Amino acid sequence: MKYRLFVDESGDPSLSSVNADFPVFVLLGCLFEDSAYQDICTEITELKKEFFGSEHAILHSRDIRKCEGVFVKLFDLNVKEKFYKKLNSILENGNYIVISVGINKKEFIEKYGKIADLCAYPVARHIINPKEPYPAYDIVEKKFRKNSSGSFVGYGLKIFP
Repeated sequence: MKYRLFVDESGDPSLSSVNADFPVFVLLGCLFEDSAYQDICTEITELKKEFFGSEHAILHSRDIRKCEGVFVKLFDLNVKEKFYKKLNSILENGNYIVISVGINKKEFIEKYGKIADLCAYPVARHIINPKEPYPAYDIVEKKFRKNSSGSFVGYGLKIFP
């Protein structure tokens, strides 16, 4: 069985600054079986055509919330209500699993300092150039979650695609 995982974020991942109005960072993935993904794509395409006259509208939550770009039509409250009713139905009835992590950045910094930030950069460097020696990555690599045979690849570290 084939699966598809789509990952997106909300908020600023930086721990060096915290926006008081939005002090969180969320990383979220939607996991679909291939056939379920095709089904929801068909429904989303129909939604786009119905409300925006084209399947090319990109459903970006910020643009939808702010009624920007093609979503300016949502300033009409009747259209907005119908749009959200149909979109919510698609999301509610779709066959997928959500996997998410959220960080309250202010509390995280107070409790853990910047350890995750210090670990993330070496991993990013390793992903960019795995053949380049990077001593900080060697330290972090030992901390990855491992499967029962001791491998962390695909278990504690998954690189997409």
